[in-house]
Amino acid sequence: MSSIRERIMQLVKAKLETITTGNGYNNTINTVERTRTTPVNKSEMPCIFIYEDGENVSAIGGTVNLGLYENQLSLILECWIKDDSTEKGTQLNALLEDVIKAMQENYSWTDGGGTSLAVDTQYQGNQTLLEFASAKGNGFLALLVNFNIIYRTKFGDLTSLA
Repeated sequence: MSSIRERIMQLVKAKLETITTGNGYNNTINTVERTRTTPVNKSEMPCIFIYEDGENVSAIGGTVNLGLYENQLSLILECWIKDDSTEKGTQLNALLEDVIKAMQENYSWTDGGGTSLAVDTQYQGNQTLLEFASAKGNGFLALLVNFNIIYRTKFGDLTSLA
């Protein structure tokens, strides 16, 4: 069985892939990938790249629940859109709204079997990237959106919920 972290990350990717205007969002995301390192082409936009930025782990429960860990997984979502030449802030705010809505709709990352894998998903803020322009004159806008996903595991067993 996959670790709790991996199962959560699969659900995050699947959820971000549901961002479409048909599902009530402002944008339709064409590409969602985890930890991408190769350049993106404009046919893949709008796109979101998911980076697992780090994880803090602490023992919880004291002597009552000895052997339980609380994990705080830090995610950075790198979100790119083509500049449609309207107000840049409006475009980025619509994208930010979509990402926050998707990430917090199932904040406990309940899987298909009804098991909640996380305790909480916390929006931590965002950063607007500068406008980028390609050699062909296409403008691109981007956001970095930060979240912490808090989940619990048993000591030495990353596949078992605590």
